[in-house]
Amino acid sequence: KDGGINTQNLQHEIAMVLYPNPATQHLIIDRRQPSKAKLFIKNTIGQVVYEQQLSKANEFVDIAQLAPGLYLLMLSTEDGGLATKKFVMH
Repeated sequence: KDGGINTQNLQHEIAMVLYPNPATQHLIIDRRQPSKAKLFIKNTIGQVVYEQQLSKANEFVDIAQLAPGLYLLMLSTEDGGLATKKFVMH
């Protein structure tokens, strides 16, 4: 190995705003660039409790079925973009 960095596997961070936080019924995900993305919501023990495909810059996510608690929202795009945000469900 030459110790170089393999840039093909590097991920870049997606600019994303998540609100309201804490949430009660829904979340709004505001991304700067509309693109196809996969949304995952995980609970505190790492289980995926919600998945959704996204395509718009501004997305409404209905989370009324989630139990109160702390969650991790992860967003990944086809080009390797990644965003992670924590939110509280009341």
